[in-house]
Amino acid sequence: MDKEIGIKGYTTTAGAEAVVVEGVRRPRFWEKIHTFDSLKERNYRWLWFGMVGSFAAMQMQMVARGWLVVDTLNGSALDLGIVMSSMGIPLLVFSLFGGVVTDRVQKRNLLIVTQVSIGLTTLIIATLVATELIQLWHLILSGAVTGTIFAFNMPSRQSLLSELVSRENLTNAVALNSAGLNMNRVVAPTMAGVLVGVIGIEGVYFLMVGCYTFVVFSLTRISAKKEPPSNTGKSLVKDLKDGLSYVRTNSNVLSLLLLAFAPAVLAMPYQSLMPLFAKNVLGVGSSGLGFLMGAVGVGAVAGTLGLASLSHLRSKGRLLIAALLTFGLALMLFAFSTSMYLSLAALFIVGVGSMSYNALNHTLLLTNTDPEMRGRVTSMYMMTIGLMPLGLLPAGAVADAISPGGAVSIGAGLLMLSTIVVVLWRPQIRKLS
Repeated sequence: MDKEIGIKGYTTTAGAEAVVVEGVRRPRFWEKIHTFDSLKERNYRWLWFGMVGSFAAMQMQMVARGWLVVDTLNGSALDLGIVMSSMGIPLLVFSLFGGVVTDRVQKRNLLIVTQVSIGLTTLIIATLVATELIQLWHLILSGAVTGTIFAFNMPSRQSLLSELVSRENLTNAVALNSAGLNMNRVVAPTMAGVLVGVIGIEGVYFLMVGCYTFVVFSLTRISAKKEPPSNTGKSLVKDLKDGLSYVRTNSNVLSLLLLAFAPAVLAMPYQSLMPLFAKNVLGVGSSGLGFLMGAVGVGAVAGTLGLASLSHLRSKGRLLIAALLTFGLALMLFAFSTSMYLSLAALFIVGVGSMSYNALNHTLLLTNTDPEMRGRVTSMYMMTIGLMPLGLLPAGAVADAISPGGAVSIGAGLLMLSTIVVVLWRPQIRKLS
């Protein structure tokens, strides 16, 4: 039988993993790990589970919708491009208004409405596919509707984080959100590709409806604030102007938004050029392209989980700058690489740097924004998704004129230069925590 030992009024058991030294309980090994701290908070745990379900459905939809256009509807490459981009314009146009609405209502309730709407849209497409009535314009229209809904969904989901977790766990929560997204980028498309051959495209769409049903259930488990945000009686346009004015006069928020827009426009177009690297630069074909994309995904998961573990560290501003410069340097290395192994290593670091900066930027925006403005500021941050295509045409033109590596290296160099300029312009960003 184990012998109990008492030290300065504390009692423990000999041989147990936790011991008491000089009156202080020594934590167990797993208690020293902070990777999943925010999941201990019930409301965030339900939000995270719902987020995983929602992202899984989104990733499955990309595969099912693309195959539906190409195989079932015999669509052209142009048709595929139109369908795949149909979400982008509404998302960009309505994002700012989505932020205004988010600041006026209970965010959880707005999330429930948007997720139900997305689920119903998906159900309509699933039914049209199952009854063989689906046409191309249905997919374009549903994409536009979904993009409009996401303009309200994304600001409310992202800004809700700050209401569900403590300030010290906010970085951890944002990082775990990113980790869940990136794990879904690897798992969900693969699963959807397999299921299309087993249960058909309509089966995958109905499975997506099931995912959205679970998302709505998980959101109902979150305890909403008893008092809704205050409504000043101002018009939506006046609230929007107030949000823009707030960003213009808040140097920290403005600097963080600039550091979010720069990578989206300058660096992220490398993703669209990856097939050219696989075919013409590295000569590894479609299977090699899968490995290259997978290296970014693995690096992204590693980066976000590592950041979640280090979420209690201070000087997040310096870490943000380091992540951006690491992203740029690794991208530059990939641009000049002619070795598959070196490219895989570089892209792994690209994934680590890009997702770490993304999570840190989002965290600092939330912690440095007044609560009544978080929806509007988050909506501006979310606009980076709609701005990404702006960098695609210049990158493609440079790739044709010079080379894919030349286009990516120029973008990486401009990213690092813009980061340095912002830091020199607003040096206080280094002290953000």
